[in-house]
Amino acid sequence: MAEGARLESVFRGNSNVGSNPTLSASSPSGVVVFEVPRCARDFGARLRPTPSRQKRAWRGSRRRRALASSSNPTLSARFQTSNSVSKPKRHRLSIVTTHLAVLLLPCLVLIFLTSTAVGSKKKEEPPLHPVGFSLRQFSAPEDYNWRGSDDHRLSGIVWYPAEDSAGEKDQYIGPPDAPLFYAGRAAKDATLAPAFSRFPLIALSHGTGGSALQMAWLGTYLAARGYIVVAVNHPGNNAVTGYTTQGFIEGWERAKDISTAITDMLADPRFGNKIDPDRIGAAGFSYGGYTMMELAGATTDLNRILAWCDQQKGACNPPEMPDLMEKFRTMKQQPDVQQAVPHSGDSYRDPRIRAVFAIAPAVARAFTPESLHKISIPVEIVAGAADQIAPPIENAQFFAANIQGAELTILPGGVGHYTFLDVGTESGKKQMPQFFADNPGVDREAVHRQVAGMAAEFFEKQLTPVKKKR
Repeated sequence: MAEGARLESVFRGNSNVGSNPTLSASSPSGVVVFEVPRCARDFGARLRPTPSRQKRAWRGSRRRRALASSSNPTLSARFQTSNSVSKPKRHRLSIVTTHLAVLLLPCLVLIFLTSTAVGSKKKEEPPLHPVGFSLRQFSAPEDYNWRGSDDHRLSGIVWYPAEDSAGEKDQYIGPPDAPLFYAGRAAKDATLAPAFSRFPLIALSHGTGGSALQMAWLGTYLAARGYIVVAVNHPGNNAVTGYTTQGFIEGWERAKDISTAITDMLADPRFGNKIDPDRIGAAGFSYGGYTMMELAGATTDLNRILAWCDQQKGACNPPEMPDLMEKFRTMKQQPDVQQAVPHSGDSYRDPRIRAVFAIAPAVARAFTPESLHKISIPVEIVAGAADQIAPPIENAQFFAANIQGAELTILPGGVGHYTFLDVGTESGKKQMPQFFADNPGVDREAVHRQVAGMAAEFFEKQLTPVKKKR
Protein backbone atom coordinates (compact mmCIF):
# COMPACT_ATOMS: atom_id res chain seq x y z
CA MET A 1 0.00 0.00 0.00
CA ALA A 2 1.36 3.44 -0.86
CA GLU A 3 2.23 5.64 2.13
CA GLY A 4 -0.43 8.23 1.22
CA ALA A 5 -3.15 5.60 0.94
CA ARG A 6 -1.89 3.93 4.09
CA LEU A 7 -2.08 7.16 6.06
CA GLU A 8 -5.55 7.88 4.68
CA SER A 9 -6.79 4.40 5.59
CA VAL A 10 -5.57 4.79 9.16
CA PHE A 11 -7.53 8.01 9.73
CA ARG A 12 -10.59 6.58 8.04
CA GLY A 13 -10.47 3.46 10.17
CA ASN A 14 -9.85 1.09 7.26
CA SER A 15 -10.14 -2.46 8.59
CA ASN A 16 -7.47 -3.65 6.17
CA VAL A 17 -4.81 -1.91 8.25
CA GLY A 18 -5.55 -4.04 11.30
CA SER A 19 -6.00 -3.31 14.93
CA ASN A 20 -2.45 -2.03 15.39
CA PRO A 21 -1.74 0.11 12.33
CA THR A 22 1.75 1.49 11.73
CA LEU A 23 3.28 4.28 9.74
CA SER A 24 6.80 4.53 8.33
CA ALA A 25 9.16 7.45 8.80
CA SER A 26 12.59 8.01 7.36
CA SER A 27 15.49 8.37 9.78
CA PRO A 28 19.27 8.51 9.48
CA SER A 29 19.41 4.83 10.34
CA GLY A 30 16.90 3.73 7.74
CA VAL A 31 13.16 3.10 8.11
CA VAL A 32 11.64 3.43 11.55
CA VAL A 33 8.29 1.83 12.31
CA PHE A 34 6.13 3.30 15.05
CA GLU A 35 2.55 2.93 16.27
CA VAL A 36 -0.08 5.50 15.34
CA PRO A 37 -1.38 7.24 18.50
CA ARG A 38 -4.69 5.98 19.78
CA CYS A 39 -6.22 9.45 19.49
CA ALA A 40 -5.85 9.21 15.71
CA ARG A 41 -7.42 5.78 15.59
CA ASP A 42 -10.30 6.85 17.87
CA PHE A 43 -10.90 9.93 15.76
CA GLY A 44 -10.96 7.81 12.62
CA ALA A 45 -13.53 5.60 14.27
CA ARG A 46 -15.74 8.62 15.03
CA LEU A 47 -15.64 9.61 11.37
CA ARG A 48 -16.71 6.13 10.25
CA PRO A 49 -20.48 6.20 9.36
CA THR A 50 -22.62 3.81 11.41
CA PRO A 51 -25.32 1.66 9.74
CA SER A 52 -28.14 3.62 11.43
CA ARG A 53 -26.71 6.93 10.19
CA GLN A 54 -26.39 5.51 6.68
CA LYS A 55 -30.03 4.33 6.77
CA ARG A 56 -31.40 7.71 7.92
CA ALA A 57 -29.32 9.53 5.33
CA TRP A 58 -30.64 7.24 2.54
CA ARG A 59 -34.29 7.71 3.62
CA GLY A 60 -33.93 11.50 3.83
CA SER A 61 -32.37 11.74 0.42
CA ARG A 62 -35.21 9.62 -1.11
CA ARG A 63 -37.81 11.94 0.46
CA ARG A 64 -36.02 15.04 -0.89
CA ARG A 65 -35.89 13.52 -4.38
CA ALA A 66 -39.65 12.90 -4.22
CA LEU A 67 -40.32 16.45 -3.15
CA ALA A 68 -38.07 17.82 -5.85
CA SER A 69 -40.06 16.01 -8.50
CA SER A 70 -43.38 17.27 -7.10
CA SER A 71 -45.58 19.41 -9.35
CA ASN A 72 -46.14 21.82 -6.48
CA PRO A 73 -43.85 24.72 -7.35
CA THR A 74 -43.83 25.99 -3.75
CA LEU A 75 -42.63 22.68 -2.38
CA SER A 76 -40.08 22.42 -5.19
CA ALA A 77 -38.80 25.92 -4.45
CA ARG A 78 -38.57 25.13 -0.73
CA PHE A 79 -36.59 21.99 -1.47
CA GLN A 80 -34.18 23.81 -3.75
CA THR A 81 -33.64 26.50 -1.11
CA SER A 82 -33.10 24.01 1.70
CA ASN A 83 -30.85 21.85 -0.48
CA SER A 84 -28.45 24.74 -1.08
CA VAL A 85 -25.76 25.63 1.52
CA SER A 86 -26.85 28.74 3.33
CA LYS A 87 -24.53 31.17 5.12
CA PRO A 88 -25.41 29.84 8.59
CA LYS A 89 -24.63 26.31 7.39
CA ARG A 90 -21.37 27.49 5.86
CA HIS A 91 -20.55 29.02 9.23
CA ARG A 92 -21.37 25.74 11.00
CA LEU A 93 -19.21 23.85 8.45
CA SER A 94 -16.34 26.19 9.17
CA ILE A 95 -16.74 25.59 12.90
CA VAL A 96 -16.77 21.82 12.37
CA THR A 97 -13.65 22.04 10.22
CA THR A 98 -11.90 24.10 12.86
CA HIS A 99 -12.88 21.59 15.54
CA LEU A 100 -11.55 18.75 13.39
CA ALA A 101 -8.22 20.55 12.98
CA VAL A 102 -8.01 21.17 16.74
CA LEU A 103 -8.75 17.52 17.44
CA LEU A 104 -6.20 16.27 14.91
CA LEU A 105 -3.39 18.67 15.78
CA PRO A 106 -2.29 16.87 19.00
CA CYS A 107 -2.32 13.57 17.13
CA LEU A 108 -0.14 14.92 14.33
CA VAL A 109 2.26 16.48 16.82
CA LEU A 110 2.45 13.18 18.71
CA ILE A 111 3.19 11.31 15.49
CA PHE A 112 6.00 13.73 14.65
CA LEU A 113 7.52 13.52 18.12
CA THR A 114 7.28 9.73 18.13
CA SER A 115 9.03 9.41 14.78
CA THR A 116 11.73 11.88 15.83
CA ALA A 117 12.35 10.14 19.14
CA VAL A 118 12.53 6.68 17.59
CA GLY A 119 14.65 7.83 14.66
CA SER A 120 17.21 9.55 16.87
CA LYS A 121 17.33 6.84 19.51
CA LYS A 122 20.91 5.80 20.17
CA LYS A 123 21.92 2.18 19.97
CA GLU A 124 21.85 0.61 23.40
CA GLU A 125 25.17 -0.41 24.88
CA PRO A 126 25.40 -4.22 25.14
CA PRO A 127 25.94 -5.77 28.60
CA LEU A 128 29.63 -5.54 29.43
CA HIS A 129 31.77 -8.47 30.50
CA PRO A 130 34.49 -8.33 33.10
CA VAL A 131 37.85 -8.52 31.30
CA GLY A 132 40.39 -11.29 31.75
CA PHE A 133 43.95 -11.38 30.46
CA SER A 134 46.70 -13.92 30.00
CA LEU A 135 50.33 -13.46 28.98
CA ARG A 136 51.32 -15.71 26.10
CA GLN A 137 54.23 -17.17 24.15
CA PHE A 138 53.21 -17.91 20.57
CA SER A 139 54.67 -20.82 18.64
CA ALA A 140 56.92 -19.71 15.76
CA PRO A 141 58.62 -21.75 13.01
CA GLU A 142 62.28 -22.68 13.44
CA ASP A 143 63.38 -20.45 10.56
CA TYR A 144 61.59 -17.40 11.97
CA ASN A 145 63.15 -14.00 11.30
CA TRP A 146 63.86 -12.54 14.75
CA ARG A 147 65.25 -9.34 13.24
CA GLY A 148 68.46 -9.32 15.23
CA SER A 149 66.76 -9.82 18.60
CA ASP A 150 68.47 -12.06 21.15
CA ASP A 151 65.07 -13.08 22.51
CA HIS A 152 63.72 -15.74 20.17
CA ARG A 153 60.23 -15.75 21.62
CA LEU A 154 57.10 -14.22 20.14
CA SER A 155 55.38 -12.96 23.26
CA GLY A 156 52.16 -11.09 23.79
CA ILE A 157 48.92 -10.81 25.70
CA VAL A 158 45.34 -11.98 25.30
CA TRP A 159 42.36 -9.99 26.61
CA TYR A 160 39.01 -11.76 26.67
CA PRO A 161 35.48 -11.62 28.14
CA ALA A 162 35.57 -13.25 31.58
CA GLU A 163 32.89 -14.76 33.78
CA ASP A 164 30.94 -12.45 36.06
CA SER A 165 32.84 -13.47 39.20
CA ALA A 166 36.21 -12.35 37.78
CA GLY A 167 37.95 -9.90 40.07
CA GLU A 168 39.29 -7.10 37.89
CA LYS A 169 42.25 -5.07 39.11
CA ASP A 170 44.05 -2.01 37.79
CA GLN A 171 46.92 -2.96 35.49
CA TYR A 172 50.07 -0.94 34.87
CA ILE A 173 53.13 -0.91 32.64
CA GLY A 174 56.54 -0.33 34.18
CA PRO A 175 58.22 -0.94 37.54
CA PRO A 176 55.76 -1.98 40.25
CA ASP A 177 56.90 0.81 42.56
CA ALA A 178 56.78 3.50 39.85
CA PRO A 179 54.62 2.39 36.89
CA LEU A 180 54.61 4.51 33.74
CA PHE A 181 51.31 3.68 32.00
CA TYR A 182 47.85 2.69 33.13
CA ALA A 183 46.73 -0.43 31.23
CA GLY A 184 43.07 -0.67 32.23
CA ARG A 185 41.27 -3.10 34.51
CA ALA A 186 41.45 -6.85 34.02
CA ALA A 187 41.63 -10.13 35.95
CA LYS A 188 44.72 -12.27 35.35
CA ASP A 189 43.95 -15.75 34.00
CA ALA A 190 40.24 -15.43 34.81
CA THR A 191 37.78 -18.01 33.50
CA LEU A 192 36.47 -17.29 30.01
CA ALA A 193 32.86 -16.14 29.96
CA PRO A 194 30.32 -18.79 28.94
CA ALA A 195 28.63 -18.18 25.60
CA PHE A 196 26.18 -19.88 23.26
CA SER A 197 28.32 -18.98 20.26
CA ARG A 198 32.02 -18.48 19.60
CA PHE A 199 33.75 -15.14 19.97
CA PRO A 200 35.28 -13.07 17.16
CA LEU A 201 39.05 -12.54 17.30
CA ILE A 202 40.87 -9.21 16.89
CA ALA A 203 44.67 -9.05 16.51
CA LEU A 204 46.46 -5.86 17.57
CA SER A 205 49.77 -4.41 16.35
CA HIS A 206 51.57 -1.80 18.46
CA GLY A 207 53.50 1.21 17.20
CA THR A 208 57.24 1.40 16.64
CA GLY A 209 59.13 0.97 19.87
CA GLY A 210 55.93 0.25 21.82
CA SER A 211 54.56 -2.99 23.20
CA ALA A 212 51.52 -5.24 23.20
CA LEU A 213 50.39 -3.76 26.52
CA GLN A 214 50.41 -0.30 24.94
CA MET A 215 47.22 -1.42 23.17
CA ALA A 216 45.43 -2.13 26.47
CA TRP A 217 43.05 0.82 26.07
CA LEU A 218 41.66 -0.80 22.94
CA GLY A 219 42.08 -4.45 23.92
CA THR A 220 40.20 -4.16 27.21
CA TYR A 221 37.40 -2.15 25.58
CA LEU A 222 36.83 -4.79 22.89
CA ALA A 223 37.12 -7.72 25.33
CA ALA A 224 34.42 -6.21 27.54
CA ARG A 225 32.16 -6.23 24.49
CA GLY A 226 32.59 -9.87 23.56
CA TYR A 227 35.86 -10.05 21.57
CA ILE A 228 38.91 -12.18 22.20
CA VAL A 229 41.84 -9.85 21.53
CA VAL A 230 45.47 -10.84 20.98
CA ALA A 231 48.44 -8.45 20.80
CA VAL A 232 52.09 -9.31 20.07
CA ASN A 233 55.45 -7.77 20.86
CA HIS A 234 57.11 -7.34 17.46
CA PRO A 235 60.71 -8.66 17.70
CA GLY A 236 63.40 -5.99 17.67
CA ASN A 237 60.79 -3.24 17.74
CA ASN A 238 59.28 -3.41 21.22
CA ALA A 239 60.09 -1.94 24.62
CA VAL A 240 59.95 -5.33 26.36
CA THR A 241 62.70 -7.34 24.65
CA GLY A 242 64.67 -4.42 23.23
CA TYR A 243 65.35 -2.58 19.97
CA THR A 244 67.37 -3.59 16.93
CA THR A 245 68.01 -1.82 13.64
CA GLN A 246 66.46 -4.71 11.72
CA GLY A 247 63.40 -4.56 13.94
CA PHE A 248 62.78 -0.98 12.82
CA ILE A 249 63.68 -1.44 9.14
CA GLU A 250 62.17 -4.83 8.35
CA GLY A 251 58.61 -3.72 9.01
CA TRP A 252 57.14 -6.15 6.50
CA GLU A 253 57.92 -8.97 8.96
CA ARG A 254 55.44 -7.51 11.46
CA ALA A 255 52.55 -8.88 9.40
CA LYS A 256 53.98 -12.37 9.87
CA ASP A 257 53.97 -11.82 13.65
CA ILE A 258 50.23 -11.12 13.55
CA SER A 259 49.48 -14.11 11.31
CA THR A 260 51.59 -16.37 13.55
CA ALA A 261 49.67 -15.22 16.62
CA ILE A 262 46.33 -15.87 14.90
CA THR A 263 47.41 -19.38 13.91
CA ASP A 264 48.54 -20.09 17.46
CA MET A 265 45.30 -18.75 18.96
CA LEU A 266 43.14 -20.92 16.70
CA ALA A 267 45.09 -23.99 17.85
CA ASP A 268 45.23 -22.97 21.51
CA PRO A 269 43.70 -25.61 23.83
CA ARG A 270 42.09 -22.94 25.99
CA PHE A 271 40.88 -20.40 23.43
CA GLY A 272 40.89 -22.24 20.09
CA ASN A 273 37.43 -23.76 20.14
CA LYS A 274 35.97 -20.53 21.57
CA ILE A 275 37.03 -18.46 18.55
CA ASP A 276 34.98 -18.12 15.38
CA PRO A 277 37.58 -18.55 12.59
CA ASP A 278 35.27 -16.74 10.16
CA ARG A 279 35.17 -13.59 12.28
CA ILE A 280 38.74 -12.31 12.50
CA GLY A 281 39.82 -8.67 12.26
CA ALA A 282 42.92 -6.66 13.05
CA ALA A 283 43.81 -3.18 14.29
CA GLY A 284 47.08 -1.31 14.60
CA PHE A 285 48.56 1.98 15.75
CA SER A 286 51.28 3.97 13.91
CA TYR A 287 53.73 1.37 12.50
CA GLY A 288 50.93 -1.04 13.37
CA GLY A 289 48.73 0.89 10.93
CA TYR A 290 51.32 0.17 8.23
CA THR A 291 51.11 -3.48 9.33
CA MET A 292 47.36 -3.41 8.71
CA MET A 293 47.92 -2.46 5.07
CA GLU A 294 50.33 -5.39 4.64
CA LEU A 295 47.80 -7.80 6.14
CA ALA A 296 45.08 -6.33 3.91
CA GLY A 297 47.05 -7.00 0.71
CA ALA A 298 49.34 -4.04 -0.03
CA THR A 299 53.04 -4.76 -0.59
CA THR A 300 56.07 -2.74 0.50
CA ASP A 301 58.32 -0.96 -1.99
CA LEU A 302 61.56 -0.76 -0.01
CA ASN A 303 63.42 1.32 -2.59
CA ARG A 304 60.59 3.86 -2.60
CA ILE A 305 60.65 4.37 1.17
CA LEU A 306 64.47 4.46 1.36
CA ALA A 307 64.62 7.11 -1.38
CA TRP A 308 62.04 9.20 0.46
CA CYS A 309 63.99 8.86 3.70
CA ASP A 310 67.13 10.13 1.98
CA GLN A 311 65.24 13.20 0.79
CA GLN A 312 63.58 13.90 4.12
CA LYS A 313 66.75 13.39 6.15
CA GLY A 314 65.55 13.06 9.76
CA ALA A 315 61.99 11.99 8.96
CA CYS A 316 62.90 8.28 9.16
CA ASN A 317 64.85 8.49 12.43
CA PRO A 318 62.29 7.86 15.20
CA PRO A 319 63.02 8.97 18.77
CA GLU A 320 63.39 5.33 19.83
CA MET A 321 66.12 4.70 17.21
CA PRO A 322 68.15 7.83 16.40
CA ASP A 323 70.27 7.69 13.22
CA LEU A 324 68.29 4.68 12.03
CA MET A 325 69.07 5.18 8.35
CA GLU A 326 72.81 5.55 8.97
CA LYS A 327 72.82 2.39 11.05
CA PHE A 328 70.99 0.53 8.30
CA ARG A 329 73.55 1.57 5.68
CA THR A 330 76.39 0.18 7.77
CA MET A 331 74.77 -3.23 8.09
CA LYS A 332 73.11 -3.76 4.71
CA GLN A 333 75.76 -6.32 3.78
CA GLN A 334 75.16 -8.54 6.79
CA PRO A 335 73.98 -12.06 5.78
CA ASP A 336 70.76 -11.92 7.80
CA VAL A 337 69.85 -8.54 6.32
CA GLN A 338 70.75 -9.69 2.82
CA GLN A 339 68.48 -12.68 3.32
CA ALA A 340 65.54 -10.60 4.58
CA VAL A 341 65.55 -7.64 2.16
CA PRO A 342 64.48 -9.58 -0.98
CA HIS A 343 61.26 -10.54 0.82
CA SER A 344 60.28 -6.92 1.48
CA GLY A 345 58.04 -6.89 -1.60
CA ASP A 346 56.30 -10.17 -0.86
CA SER A 347 52.59 -10.26 -0.17
CA TYR A 348 51.67 -10.85 3.47
CA ARG A 349 47.96 -10.80 2.93
CA ASP A 350 46.20 -12.98 5.50
CA PRO A 351 42.89 -14.15 3.99
CA ARG A 352 41.53 -15.02 7.44
CA ILE A 353 41.40 -11.30 8.29
CA ARG A 354 38.14 -9.80 7.04
CA ALA A 355 38.60 -6.15 8.07
CA VAL A 356 41.32 -3.83 9.43
CA PHE A 357 41.22 -0.69 11.57
CA ALA A 358 44.24 1.65 11.35
CA ILE A 359 44.95 4.27 14.03
CA ALA A 360 47.31 7.12 13.08
CA PRO A 361 48.95 4.92 10.42
CA ALA A 362 52.54 5.74 9.44
CA VAL A 363 55.10 4.88 6.73
CA ALA A 364 52.62 5.41 3.90
CA ARG A 365 55.53 6.14 1.54
CA ALA A 366 56.36 2.44 1.63
CA PHE A 367 53.37 1.76 -0.65
CA THR A 368 52.61 2.82 -4.19
CA PRO A 369 49.04 3.84 -5.02
CA GLU A 370 48.81 0.78 -7.30
CA SER A 371 49.70 -1.47 -4.38
CA LEU A 372 47.01 0.06 -2.17
CA HIS A 373 44.48 -0.37 -4.97
CA LYS A 374 44.78 -4.14 -4.44
CA ILE A 375 43.16 -3.95 -1.02
CA SER A 376 39.61 -5.28 -1.24
CA ILE A 377 38.58 -5.78 2.38
CA PRO A 378 36.94 -3.09 4.54
CA VAL A 379 39.40 -0.53 5.96
CA GLU A 380 38.69 2.21 8.47
CA ILE A 381 41.28 4.84 9.38
CA VAL A 382 41.35 7.39 12.20
CA ALA A 383 44.01 9.99 12.94
CA GLY A 384 44.52 13.21 14.89
CA ALA A 385 44.61 16.54 13.09
CA ALA A 386 47.61 17.65 15.20
CA ASP A 387 49.69 14.51 14.54
CA GLN A 388 53.24 15.64 13.77
CA ILE A 389 54.83 12.18 13.92
CA ALA A 390 52.65 10.73 11.15
CA PRO A 391 50.97 13.79 9.57
CA PRO A 392 47.53 12.80 8.23
CA ILE A 393 48.03 14.53 4.88
CA GLU A 394 51.04 12.32 4.16
CA ASN A 395 49.73 9.12 5.73
CA ALA A 396 46.08 8.63 6.74
CA GLN A 397 44.73 10.73 3.86
CA PHE A 398 47.09 9.07 1.37
CA PHE A 399 45.89 5.63 2.46
CA ALA A 400 42.24 6.63 2.33
CA ALA A 401 42.58 8.21 -1.11
CA ASN A 402 44.07 5.05 -2.61
CA ILE A 403 42.08 2.29 -0.89
CA GLN A 404 38.70 1.73 -2.44
CA GLY A 405 35.89 2.20 0.07
CA ALA A 406 38.19 3.18 2.95
CA GLU A 407 36.59 5.32 5.65
CA LEU A 408 38.65 8.13 7.16
CA THR A 409 38.07 10.17 10.32
CA ILE A 410 40.37 13.03 11.28
CA LEU A 411 39.85 13.96 14.92
CA PRO A 412 39.89 17.78 15.18
CA GLY A 413 41.65 20.00 17.65
CA GLY A 414 44.90 19.04 19.32
CA VAL A 415 44.73 15.26 19.05
CA GLY A 416 48.29 14.17 18.34
CA HIS A 417 50.16 10.95 17.65
CA TYR A 418 50.95 9.92 21.21
CA THR A 419 47.38 10.60 22.31
CA PHE A 420 46.76 7.00 21.22
CA LEU A 421 49.22 5.58 23.78
CA ASP A 422 47.95 4.33 27.13
CA VAL A 423 47.20 6.94 29.77
CA GLY A 424 50.27 7.93 31.80
CA THR A 425 50.71 7.73 35.54
CA GLU A 426 52.12 10.64 37.53
CA SER A 427 55.49 8.89 37.48
CA GLY A 428 55.29 8.33 33.75
CA LYS A 429 54.43 11.95 33.06
CA LYS A 430 57.49 13.07 34.99
CA GLN A 431 59.91 10.57 33.43
CA MET A 432 58.64 10.65 29.85
CA PRO A 433 56.68 13.89 29.35
CA GLN A 434 57.03 13.65 25.55
CA PHE A 435 54.55 10.75 25.53
CA PHE A 436 51.94 12.39 27.74
CA ALA A 437 52.02 16.09 26.89
CA ASP A 438 48.67 16.27 25.09
CA ASN A 439 47.66 19.61 23.63
CA PRO A 440 45.34 21.87 25.67
CA GLY A 441 41.74 20.72 25.55
CA VAL A 442 42.59 17.09 24.71
CA ASP A 443 41.17 14.46 27.05
CA ARG A 444 43.17 11.32 26.27
CA GLU A 445 40.75 8.96 27.98
CA ALA A 446 37.81 10.50 26.10
CA VAL A 447 39.67 10.09 22.79
CA HIS A 448 40.37 6.46 23.64
CA ARG A 449 36.69 5.80 24.37
CA GLN A 450 35.65 7.48 21.13
CA VAL A 451 38.12 5.60 18.93
CA ALA A 452 37.60 2.28 20.70
CA GLY A 453 33.86 2.74 20.20
CA MET A 454 34.45 3.38 16.50
CA ALA A 455 36.53 0.20 16.27
CA ALA A 456 33.88 -1.86 18.06
CA GLU A 457 31.15 -0.54 15.76
CA PHE A 458 33.33 -1.18 12.70
CA PHE A 459 34.08 -4.79 13.63
CA GLU A 460 30.48 -5.48 14.63
CA LYS A 461 29.42 -4.36 11.17
CA GLN A 462 32.15 -6.08 9.18
CA LEU A 463 32.53 -9.35 11.12
CA THR A 464 28.97 -10.58 10.87
CA PRO A 465 28.57 -14.34 11.31
CA VAL A 466 29.05 -16.34 8.15
CA LYS A 467 26.15 -18.60 7.22
CA LYS A 468 27.42 -22.08 6.45
CA LYS A 469 26.03 -24.01 3.53
CA ARG A 470 24.37 -27.26 4.50
